[in-house]
Amino acid sequence: MASETSFPHKTLTAWAPDQDPRPQDVKLMKQEVRSNLLSVSTSHGGGNHGHLALMLSPAEYLLISNNNPFPAPAHPGIAPVYAANATQYVIQETIRQYDLRVKELQLYNKVQLTIKTQILEAVPSRFTEILADNEYAYDNVKVYDIINHLSTKYGRVTRAALTANFKLLDADWDPDTRFSALLSHHHQIQQFAANDDPISDATLLMKGLEAVSKTGRFTIDIDMFDRKPFNEQTYENFKTMFELADTINHTKLTAAKAGYHTANAAKTMDTPNTTTTKKLTRNPKGVWYCWSHGIMHTAMYNVAAAHNSDTCKYPAKGHIRDSTFINMCGGNNSNRRLANEKTVYEYVPRKKRKTTHDDKETTPKKVEA
Repeated sequence: MASETSFPHKTLTAWAPDQDPRPQDVKLMKQEVRSNLLSVSTSHGGGNHGHLALMLSPAEYLLISNNNPFPAPAHPGIAPVYAANATQYVIQETIRQYDLRVKELQLYNKVQLTIKTQILEAVPSRFTEILADNEYAYDNVKVYDIINHLSTKYGRVTRAALTANFKLLDADWDPDTRFSALLSHHHQIQQFAANDDPISDATLLMKGLEAVSKTGRFTIDIDMFDRKPFNEQTYENFKTMFELADTINHTKLTAAKAGYHTANAAKTMDTPNTTTTKKLTRNPKGVWYCWSHGIMHTAMYNVAAAHNSDTCKYPAKGHIRDSTFINMCGGNNSNRRLANEKTVYEYVPRKKRKTTHDDKETTPKKVEA
């Protein structure tokens, strides 16, 4: 039997009770209902689309099922019927087929009722009450009836809706929610406009760079991305590069917080334990660290040579195989550059720097008696 616990979406995303639904709300509800109906298998309608026919018209279902219709199951009658002289095998097979049809009907009705209940719980009644009967309420209302009504009334994509959807790309991104949240935001916006006014990956790239730039956390990464050849400055490369950068940033922040709390905790200890070295964590995804050779990453030249401390083939003297990106154990902290990247930074020893006011040492003047 169908059960809410077997659905991918145990509850549907609720609509705001104090405002009219947007086309995005209707689309999301249909996606969630579709997933739930597909999850309940049946041999009807070709057997490849679960109970999806419950939310489609017969013509719509034929288009996706290779012309296999999905008629609603009918009750097989009060009891199985077979000839008086039927063999035992025929009687058993007739009973089996009868029981099978009863179970199929019960499953169909259960799915119908469960999905309908989910929709009515998620959608405020003022948007569906026009379908309800004065006496029987929603008892005789089908899932298709509700879906069709909401799609026709509130699901039509207008020019105003497309404009409002596009403006969502200008929303600020909170980097504490991780880079994947920004990508998900982009995906939803692009999907909504896909059939009416497609949003290109080039536009998502432009808006994505603006969003990460506003955070102030990715200045170096943006500069590295801008240095790439123009044909490599794609949205796919943007996603890959800044997912790695976001991972590294959060790893550093986590390590810094851990170090802060560890340092404060150490103040309360009578005798600090300095006799053990602990491996804090594994390296972030897409990052390798070697005590002898430094930090390596997926964007570096000859990435095939990347390795970690514990797999280093040419360790330097004193090499520590337990060292990681988080706990370098005093090892090499240099970062491998990109292919053909030119050095911009130049180290100038302090003695050769131009003396500034802050560098001058002041000598107290002698006070005359």
